[in-house]
Amino acid sequence: MSVHIEIGDAGGRRAMTLDGLEEVLGREGAERLIRFWGGARVSIPGRDELARARMRERVRGAYASGCTPAQVAERFGVSVRTAQRLRERFYSNASA
Repeated sequence: MSVHIEIGDAGGRRAMTLDGLEEVLGREGAERLIRFWGGARVSIPGRDELARARMRERVRGAYASGCTPAQVAERFGVSVRTAQRLRERFYSNASA
């Protein structure tokens, strides 16, 4: 299902109306978003950032299940060194 919403421009920033939010998120989703963020300016990550975050979570899960950096590299199409860096990042953040 593809929904096209016209997004206006408010002083150089994209803005969406309440009707647009309801169409995309449904009434309950729009109400929850407004209750939590109502009145605040919110920065929404782009698709690339979302894809990277999802990949990091899958890599983290692979390490949690016992995979080696070589296995992670093969599974996710990255170099072994990148897999090692990700593992180091996960472990350094866990101990911080």
